[in-house]
Amino acid sequence: MRIGVRLPQYGSTWSEIRDTAIQCESLGFDGLWVNDHFQSPGRRKNDATFEALTTLAGVAQHTNRVRLGLAVLAASYRFAPVATKALATINAMAPGRLVVGLGSGSDRAEHHAYGIMFPPPLARTARLELTIEVMRAMAANPDGASVDGMLNDAPNHPAANPPIWVAAHKRIGLTIAGAMGDGVVAAFTTPAEFARRRAIADEARLAADRPPLAWCLYTFALPLVAETDGWLAAQATALDSTPGAIRRWLAGTGIVAPPDELRDQLREFAAVGVTDVVIASPDRMPAEAWDALAQAVL
Repeated sequence: MRIGVRLPQYGSTWSEIRDTAIQCESLGFDGLWVNDHFQSPGRRKNDATFEALTTLAGVAQHTNRVRLGLAVLAASYRFAPVATKALATINAMAPGRLVVGLGSGSDRAEHHAYGIMFPPPLARTARLELTIEVMRAMAANPDGASVDGMLNDAPNHPAANPPIWVAAHKRIGLTIAGAMGDGVVAAFTTPAEFARRRAIADEARLAADRPPLAWCLYTFALPLVAETDGWLAAQATALDSTPGAIRRWLAGTGIVAPPDELRDQLREFAAVGVTDVVIASPDRMPAEAWDALAQAVL
């Protein structure tokens, strides 16, 4: 099971993101991931928030091995041809390392804040399918791709064909993931629920005669050791909270446990077919917390 981390793109500085990327690559993590948000999805929406595509382009310049991933790009506020061109550029900076997690978009408040329409669910699902179609067409036809109503002989050089992992939890999204995607991203779930989603997506994959999928879990995970509350102190201060309150919230959403138990809980996901894990950590974590996380899970 390959284990990566979400970079600290909220409430941080570029130098902190860069240094964490370098540190986590040296620690042996498989991938460095970012969310696709224009404002922090947490309680402090005015926190510094580093945009996904430009952040990955920057990180590509300071890393050599790790995969670079999006968890996940929102089709609802990304114009598909332009996003695909940007992704091709990142792929040229880090050949073969890019993974495109893709979802339909779900943050209504964020769409409103940036003047972007927030369509109803079925329209967002249709936009997701269209985005995958555009990405596939531009990958397959870099000299000039056409998609009705979207592309007219549009070139895409430097050519790129990064894998597309679809974020989904309902049947319609899981069916799209299996029929059109290269992987599935499931966030903040249990092994039993992950297995249920996998069965639906795999049924669609087999019907479409597509190759095996990657199966990705996105979750909070934090080793519970003597230093844990100290790592959470800066975030607690920013939120006018306490380390204990943050720790309890994380435990209710993800995995907070002593290192041995943390490894055991991740193994439960491996047993139901998870191939990849993206670990999200609280904002404002010190460097030593990443060291401890690596010791716990790698």
